[in-house]
Amino acid sequence: MSGLNPQQREAIHYLDGPLLVLAGAGSGKTRVITQKIAYLVQECGFQPRNVAAITFTNKAAKEMQERIGKILSKPLADELQISTFHSLGVRILREEAKSLGYKPRFSIFDSADCAGIIGEVAGTVDKATLRILQSIISNWKNALVTPEGALHMARETRPDLITMDLTMPNMDGEACIEEIARFLPDAQILVVSALSDKATALRAILKGAHGFLHKPFTDEELLASLVELIA
Repeated sequence: MSGLNPQQREAIHYLDGPLLVLAGAGSGKTRVITQKIAYLVQECGFQPRNVAAITFTNKAAKEMQERIGKILSKPLADELQISTFHSLGVRILREEAKSLGYKPRFSIFDSADCAGIIGEVAGTVDKATLRILQSIISNWKNALVTPEGALHMARETRPDLITMDLTMPNMDGEACIEEIARFLPDAQILVVSALSDKATALRAILKGAHGFLHKPFTDEELLASLVELIA
């Protein structure tokens, strides 16, 4: 642990519960984590298989694996779980797939794969339509709606209110509004736009939106607009 400052040493030796370390770029965060892993295994008797280091990127995970490989022996280093959050999730899903009735060698679709399948089922290649459909499906997934429940909602219900932020990058607001009005004719559409771009908001109203707000706005203004549309 030569070359470490007192704060880094304290973080490595601390064992009495959760620990939050705040540090800027290039301040030695990865070094502290790798040294702490080595400390837990070599000095504290922790089994490597019980140690997990979760990062945000594959690059960071690879770097951490390489560094810890220079400190611990290969058999010990190989037992560690050093990966991204998503890689860990996939590993758990593959190991427990049988409990869910799935095969462990399942495939993971990216957004382009999903758009292709949705487009094939919906019979359209229109990007605005696909974005709307993907958004609806994503909301069902986030709400833990079952496939049967989603089928019922698709057949029996329609959203009453849709908010659309035209300030988001690459947002073709007018095209999306036309598609929403075509697929969900009973929905109320609230458009959010920048104060400097009133013309876009007004064109959105002409395309089928029912009201608009300009950024920045307060929570009270947003609530009042929603109440006005729903009432």
